Amino acid sequence: MIIWFSFSCVFIIALLTFGVDISYPLEYLVFTFGVIVSVCLGCTISIFFFSPKRYRLIPTLILLGFYFQLREPIFVIFTLPLAVIHVIWGINNGMESYLFSTRKERLKDKSQIKIRNTIKAFFHRETTVLWRDKLLLSFIFTSVSTGFFSGYFFVYGDEILIPEAIRNQIGGVLPSMFLFLGIYVVIMYTAVFPSLNLFLNEEKTMWILRHIPVKNESIVYGKVSSLALCFLTAIPFIPYITIFTGLDKIVFLIWFLVFSYIAGIILSLPLGVKYVGKKSDIMLLYSVAMILFVILGFVAIIADIIEQLFSYPIIFYTIILLFEILLLYVSIKISSKLLSLNYKLTI
Repeated sequence: MIIWFSFSCVFIIALLTFGVDISYPLEYLVFTFGVIVSVCLGCTISIFFFSPKRYRLIPTLILLGFYFQLREPIFVIFTLPLAVIHVIWGINNGMESYLFSTRKERLKDKSQIKIRNTIKAFFHRETTVLWRDKLLLSFIFTSVSTGFFSGYFFVYGDEILIPEAIRNQIGGVLPSMFLFLGIYVVIMYTAVFPSLNLFLNEEKTMWILRHIPVKNESIVYGKVSSLALCFLTAIPFIPYITIFTGLDKIVFLIWFLVFSYIAGIILSLPLGVKYVGKKSDIMLLYSVAMILFVILGFVAIIADIIEQLFSYPIIFYTIILLFEILLLYVSIKISSKLLSLNYKLTI
């Protein structure tokens, strides 16, 4: 909340600098209470979604249903104590979710004995982990829900979220902003998170990889190839957002999704190799998120300029993607080198 208050002060100062009327303290206060309530509800969903007793999510779903149906800001203030009580109760019972894990039974030993080359073996290993931990289903759910809500906010977001005093000045930017944020959220969850975990998850098994007679490049290539399956889970974002946006922006959405996905891998892969075994994975995720946000924002501005100046922007989109693929190759090479350096340091 201190961080939230600090950024709020910066936001108010920025509005005063640009001469925006901010004579709406009640609306801002309700919005602040809404942030607190959303944090509480988000925590309860995170705690109980992976719990064996998912019926404990019913109070959260009831509150969300009331918010969606009534759409009265004052109702958020009145329900704040209920949200706080529910999240405190959830934290006290959070150990059940933490210790709960379901595993599939192993197949027969003969069915698992297959001859594969190194890259295919690591691809099979990583994709097996994704299926076993049920991450792919959560990736698909994130892509679908983010695409739906991003499209909804693309059409109605300025009226729902933005005060009228600000809407008149930045209303034209809002639709594109919702598209950008939607793709950013999907990429963070389906590209950056699994890319970092390719090696961060090897904290206790890295010594095995360093002692098998396999080239480091083959290990990296095999692990990166498994991200193609994660990319497939990000594709549902496109059809669900086009329900609201139509097909006018379909080329840009597809290109920007592919570009953002590759950019997330380029940034995350070397850092995941560099900090394997370290205790800074959360801060590492935040750092990559901030860097990627700046890069994608800059690229989105360039793409907007290209669409305004040229009749066939797809040519420039293709050139940018080819250049990015070259950077992906360089990123893999750097990751392989970092893996070799780590190996020498442990001898």
